[in-house]
Amino acid sequence: MANMMVPGVGLLILKRWTKGGILTLFSLVAWGLVIPALILIFQILASVSGMYEGAHAEEFESLGEDSKHLKILIKNHLLQLVLGIVGLIILKVTVIWSQLATAQVFKVEKAAEAQETAAASVEVPPPLDSSN
Repeated sequence: MANMMVPGVGLLILKRWTKGGILTLFSLVAWGLVIPALILIFQILASVSGMYEGAHAEEFESLGEDSKHLKILIKNHLLQLVLGIVGLIILKVTVIWSQLATAQVFKVEKAAEAQETAAASVEVPPPLDSSN
């Protein structure tokens, strides 16, 4: 569950320090890019909903001014929106990488456990009686 919010934390819990640290670093950078973009998108949506709230046929001038304000808002923050998209891509890659790495760790541990169980369950034949 920890890998879903901050990919790499699950590997840190499993004491895989190198992969876990790299994934955690990348995922924190990704969240740092995504969160400001989400805040900006929320502001844009609030601006759009405010534009059309109570708009009548006589208010086309105010809609034009609001649309210019919206255009300026998007134009001035275009880099932030692009970085948010890059952050989403990085976050998706880290989630997939983290899930695959965690599954690989569990697979290796399960194989080692199965090998230990198989070695413990091998029966030793009784010693031969040489008196015959």
